[in-house]
Amino acid sequence: SDVLSTLPVVPASCDRMKVVQNSVPGVVVLEWQVPESFGLPITSFQVQWLACTGARTILGKMEVPVQKLDQTNSRCTATLKNLNPGQKIFVEVAAKSQAGRGDFSAGPLEVI
Repeated sequence: SDVLSTLPVVPASCDRMKVVQNSVPGVVVLEWQVPESFGLPITSFQVQWLACTGARTILGKMEVPVQKLDQTNSRCTATLKNLNPGQKIFVEVAAKSQAGRGDFSAGPLEVI
């Protein structure tokens, strides 16, 4: 008989993103819930921040390795540095696995 396998699925979108520290000018620490990965381990997260304008102008992005995962409570954190103090930005995050990158978090988080 033939061996069949299903196609891999990219991770679900990240949710429950929140700012956990915003007291140092130009630095923001974010935290989010690790999404469902559908059987494949998450390899990293892509975090990007955008200008709060009508256009989706990406101001910066970073990869967060899976080693920074807090496996005990399924949360992940990232520290954004060198931001312009007082600038309003939107932040969004997406999980990556061997199947590819999942969708960015629904409704980007607004940070001032």
